[in-house]
Amino acid sequence: MKVPTALIFLLSLFLWPAAGQGLDLEDAVRGAGDTGREWLVYRVPLAHPDRFLCCYGWRDGEAREGTCRPETGTGSWSTSDVKGAGPGSDTSEVYLAVHRGEVEQVHTYSAGCRVETTWPVRDLTGVAEADSLDVLRGVVLRDAVGESRRRGQALAAIAGHRPPGSVEALADLSAPQRGADLREEAIFWLGQTRSPLAVAELANQLDAEPKASIREQILFSLSQTRRPEAALRIQRAAEQDVSADVRRHSWFCLALTGDPGAEAAILRGVRDDPSADVREGAVFALSQLPSPRSVDALLDLVRRPGDGEVKRQALFWLAQSGDPRAMEKISSLLD
Repeated sequence: MKVPTALIFLLSLFLWPAAGQGLDLEDAVRGAGDTGREWLVYRVPLAHPDRFLCCYGWRDGEAREGTCRPETGTGSWSTSDVKGAGPGSDTSEVYLAVHRGEVEQVHTYSAGCRVETTWPVRDLTGVAEADSLDVLRGVVLRDAVGESRRRGQALAAIAGHRPPGSVEALADLSAPQRGADLREEAIFWLGQTRSPLAVAELANQLDAEPKASIREQILFSLSQTRRPEAALRIQRAAEQDVSADVRRHSWFCLALTGDPGAEAAILRGVRDDPSADVREGAVFALSQLPSPRSVDALLDLVRRPGDGEVKRQALFWLAQSGDPRAMEKISSLLD
């Protein structure tokens, strides 16, 4: 007996899991790409609606939205701070390139970003955030050692999910038992979540971490969270860490935060740290403050009585600034 086409269609609405009834994403991945590469595309809430994840080119000093073509490796990036960026979006679209049941690429774009593909696209609905994070975590762990572009793509996608799920996944992937390559990358993406939960996690890792190089990575990640409590934790490391290298790096990270109290704290480091190398690094940190604060702080340092070498360093960075006030001060000293 021939089954009517309409009946087959109606049955498919009940039997096909992508019809919005709690899709199992792992099953969808395992069953995809048998005859060639295809894209599985699904939507999840975006952690930062003020950002717009898309592909941009530069023209006349502004970002111009373009078209993303993921097969060519064109990535996506946050443009919330870029002049000319598009409006924010509260939803992101995750693109998984799958071949014979294995994810080969991961890309994340804001809903509304123009995306062109040549491979078949299967649009999935009903994907839970937790299932998305589980699949992406699995992609990361398959590439846990060495250089891997796919690992970075998956970590970026995890960071785009909402806390606490994103922070919990990245905390697990940056845990001490993980390899150094994976840890450093996961630590970076923890900071990109800009979540108070991430600040607390990074601070706990900083307290427990024996390796100076990893502590430096944690401090940089804290500087990217844009949270005042992160700046306080960085300052504490700059003043108290046993490693001179870490203290020097901490002053640089504190400057990156732009925290209102950064100048005063860094100037104390210039004055009080027992290491000449750290004092020199603190002067450089002053030069990294947002303009015109950087020039103000360096001029203040030059005017103060104190270490001649410190003043020479300050004059060097003033000369690099190109600020008219800096040039005027240097000219007066030469005269």
